[in-house]
Amino acid sequence: MKKRLIALLACTMLACLALAACAAKPDPTPFVGSWELCEMESDGEVTSSDDLEQIRNLLGIFVYLDLNEDGTLALDVFGEMLDGTWEPTGATTAAGTFNGQDCEITLADGRLTLAQEGASMTFVAIDPSERIDNAAALESLQEGMDELGVGEIADELDASE
Repeated sequence: MKKRLIALLACTMLACLALAACAAKPDPTPFVGSWELCEMESDGEVTSSDDLEQIRNLLGIFVYLDLNEDGTLALDVFGEMLDGTWEPTGATTAAGTFNGQDCEITLADGRLTLAQEGASMTFVAIDPSERIDNAAALESLQEGMDELGVGEIADELDASE
């Protein structure tokens, strides 16, 4: 009788361990998609959505974050692409890595915040068709600068220092 009770307890414990190992991973769906920068903060200084809108209107480029279902992320910072990985750690939290550094990702009130080393960027979800093509905008901006001779003037100023 004791042997049966011990065997039953052992089987129950193994079943519990198997169930715990098969516990469901957090749902990535709320995080997946294209996000547009709406606010950022660094060293206590906040850049508001109005400030960011002025940058977008002046330069024609912007900041986007894509979180993909396959666990990859792409951060397009004014045309500079940073690739990395991410995975949900809870219903409203995720962990990411890009440029060899870890970041925390949180989701609250329809806004996604990416935080890393005292700085944060907050994004709102967008339809990918609403994105500005940063590569084309940068190319156009460079062509305009070349036509005005801005690069040559900058080179001359650097040489005179």
